[in-house]
Amino acid sequence: MHQNPFLGKCIHGKDGASFIGGHLTNSTCRHCTPGVKKRSSEWELEDAFVILDPDGWDRQNFEASWREPISWAEYESRRDRSTVRGKSTIKTRNPRKC
Repeated sequence: MHQNPFLGKCIHGKDGASFIGGHLTNSTCRHCTPGVKKRSSEWELEDAFVILDPDGWDRQNFEASWREPISWAEYESRRDRSTVRGKSTIKTRNPRKC
């Protein structure tokens, strides 16, 4: 396949995409690479939300469920059934104001 370095944005808005095989893709974009699987803790670091109550994960075997490698789509599905909070709304305590 012909590879043409483009280094623009993929259709999901992520920088660093290349035009490969007729498609603008980005190997670091979780939507361009649906076969990529990571642990939930890894996906959570990339997400705009923090899981507060993980209702979308197996409550009987939570540790194994949280550690199993899953796709971004599966993570989103589980996250959407859970109680979450946006990371930008989490306030940290400033020790100087105590």
